Amino acid sequence: MIGKLLINKYQIISELGEGGMSNVYLAEHVMLKRKYAVKMLADHLLKTPGFKDRFFKEGLAQAQLQHDNIVQVIDYIEEDGKTFLLMDYIEGECLDQLINRKGKLSESECIQIMSDILVALNFAHEKRVIHRDIKPSNIIISNSGKAKLMDFGIAIMMGDKRMTATGTNIGTSWYMSPEHVTRPKEIDHRSDVYSIGIVLYEMLTGDVPFDGETDYEIKDSHVRKAVTPPIDINQSISLEMNNIVLKALAKNPDDRFDGCMDFLDYIEELGDEEERLEKSGINKESERTAIDKEAKKTEIEKNPVFI
Repeated sequence: MIGKLLINKYQIISELGEGGMSNVYLAEHVMLKRKYAVKMLADHLLKTPGFKDRFFKEGLAQAQLQHDNIVQVIDYIEEDGKTFLLMDYIEGECLDQLINRKGKLSESECIQIMSDILVALNFAHEKRVIHRDIKPSNIIISNSGKAKLMDFGIAIMMGDKRMTATGTNIGTSWYMSPEHVTRPKEIDHRSDVYSIGIVLYEMLTGDVPFDGETDYEIKDSHVRKAVTPPIDINQSISLEMNNIVLKALAKNPDDRFDGCMDFLDYIEELGDEEERLEKSGINKESERTAIDKEAKKTEIEKNPVFI
């Protein structure tokens, strides 16, 4: 593919990534010298019933989401028996790479990233699009620090037929909501709320709350196992942030935030408090003694704010 010229305009320069369903390449407009990301549907899926239609649905869904925090789809191309999506190229680092590099992120970093992605998700939900595959590798942080949501490959339009091939695992198990596991045809926008809550948990602790040796074990944990409070893993987390995470990860969708704007309200309120403390010169971590931390944990157990 390197060197290939698409529709006499876009020249493939290099490969950016490879997955089971698609390959992603860096391309450049030969006249304007502007760079783009090109996603090519894997050859073996072109002959698989439904996958080409799903790929087109991805482009259609994402093309309708014109938002500053969503990676834009520019064009859908079919050429030489292959199928491509042309997208904006964002110079930056995917969130999974950032977490791997830093181990865990500060609350301030998490608040900034969450604010961007919750706005993007809310916009998608208002357009009646559910992402269904929120995970760190589908979030990119640009060099300017802006978080953008990408890869609506398994998104659905609310009310549309679910385009799921028999036996296909839709979504990534570590980030699946309980209802996505037990009744995937009935999920709504609150499933995305749960998934972005898992991402927030991972940013704060460096790991997902549920893991296992098999897909089944992980999915079963989402449905049946209680979440270990993130403050038990990272004691520098504030009680307020801890409770925000736990509310987002409620098993019952009715017990979560009603939507991304509700979620965002709590995140922004916490961000305002962080800013106030910073301006006043208060260092929360230095003031938090071991006794105080233990008291906060006890308070969570006896009188949780959201549960």
